[in-house]
Amino acid sequence: MVQVEVDRWVAEGMLNEAHELIRELRIIASGWPGFLSGSLFQRVDDHHHCSSVSRWQSKRDWDNWVASEDRHRVASKISPMLDEPETVVIFEPF
Repeated sequence: MVQVEVDRWVAEGMLNEAHELIRELRIIASGWPGFLSGSLFQRVDDHHHCSSVSRWQSKRDWDNWVASEDRHRVASKISPMLDEPETVVIFEPF
């Protein structure tokens, strides 16, 4: 099992539209093989910093999702709304 954290810093004026697309991305991901759970967060003191946390059965399942056309289609709409590229950190239990 892996837990993946994707952080995004949304540009001024783009927050509502970005939130909508990030939610869409999580909904689509929830139907992918290996998806276990997912949650969306924003910083309390800076709503432009958004974090998606998801759990996958394996890193391979995550990699398949990242490479998918479904993810690319929505992520390509989110990317122009960001102040900087998204960051991804993958955790595993110890």
